[in-house]
Amino acid sequence: MGAILGEALTGALAGFALYAGFKLWQTWRLSRWLEPGKKGGLPAALPGIFGRFIEQAEKQKRTHKRGTKKLKAALRRQRELMEGVRDAVILVDPQGGIQWFNRAARRLFDLKPKRARGTPVAQLLPDLEFIAYLDKGQFAEPLAFAHPASPDRWLEARVTEYQNAERIILLRDLTRLRRLENSRRDFVANLSHELRTPLTVLRGYLETLRLHRQSDPALRDAFDQMEVQSIRMARLLQDLTTLAQLESPEPARCLQPVEVTGLLRRIVADARQLNEYRDHRLETQFAGPVCLHAIESELYSAFSNLIFNAVRHTPGGTAIQIRCDRSKAGLRVRVEDAGPGIAAKHLPRLTERFYRVDDSRSSATGGTGLGLAIVKHAMAGQRGRLQIKSQLGAGSTFSCLFPAEQIVEADCCVLPPADAKPLVGPDSVDSPASQSEPSPACN
Repeated sequence: MGAILGEALTGALAGFALYAGFKLWQTWRLSRWLEPGKKGGLPAALPGIFGRFIEQAEKQKRTHKRGTKKLKAALRRQRELMEGVRDAVILVDPQGGIQWFNRAARRLFDLKPKRARGTPVAQLLPDLEFIAYLDKGQFAEPLAFAHPASPDRWLEARVTEYQNAERIILLRDLTRLRRLENSRRDFVANLSHELRTPLTVLRGYLETLRLHRQSDPALRDAFDQMEVQSIRMARLLQDLTTLAQLESPEPARCLQPVEVTGLLRRIVADARQLNEYRDHRLETQFAGPVCLHAIESELYSAFSNLIFNAVRHTPGGTAIQIRCDRSKAGLRVRVEDAGPGIAAKHLPRLTERFYRVDDSRSSATGGTGLGLAIVKHAMAGQRGRLQIKSQLGAGSTFSCLFPAEQIVEADCCVLPPADAKPLVGPDSVDSPASQSEPSPACN
């Protein structure tokens, strides 16, 4: 048209402007269609490269829609699974605010979804021990603590960390289990108390009969066997009472500085008075005075059971090494013997009540099967742990490990009197430390 009118350049420019405007309009329509959340069908067929764009975009849209649908279904399924969990599940952000919680958490803490989101978890669970547990960041072991709104209810917390420093807190209601444990402990304590009086009377009469031995050898043997069995029953009752004391919740338990090496020397002196002592070589190696923040009577219980068991269960004349080492990690008290050793299959169960590696040997030495259970519970009360290493034919090593924060300066220790009685004695009523006293209480 421009050439016909004699204005070829003007016509070319006008035609180019019209073509560019048309393409810009097509581009605008395509961009509007590609906007997120835009509803509506495909724009009218566009020629050339724009048609290709629309075809590829539509294919990607369909793929994205299918993926989004599957993802929503998976998220909905996971949410339903988490909602169905009987334990309380709480999702916490890196700042400690509550992001999400399930139905069990709503029931347990009476939470409102809109109000609770963003609330600090420390405000929901204002237990100091739980807050310290979160701050420490070591979640290998669960934590048991009282429900903040109901002190008679107990919870167990397990924490899992995942990406972006977020945490999942799983809270289990331990109230029923705790009540069963309390019932069992009370039953054992009451039974031990009720049996102690008739057993004392029986042993008194047997002692009288022993002083007036009959001429008949059969009767003498019968009375001797009765006396031996009554002593075993007394030992069993003593150990059951000890376990009940160690397991009982005592809010007034008071940890005080205790000089460990002096306590070990007293136990070694007591070990030499045991009936089972057969010229064992008790070798000691202590790294100077070391003090622990603990309960002296319960430390005596743990150490004496280990040392006296080594005396009873190792051949006469063998060496028993008692060592006390201090390091940056903490304090270790080790009792090593040269006895027959213990097979690896028995090691995980040694601290169970009444578990015996060899029933015949335990009967011969008068053991009750509760000694290591007492040691385990006594160590737990001092924030320590028991470690056992043994091999058949190569002896055994029992180590009491205490964290470094339990160690106090030696000048803060007050040595107990030489005639102080421990909480529990060894696994023998004939030993010098057979009496029982309650744990010291804080004023």
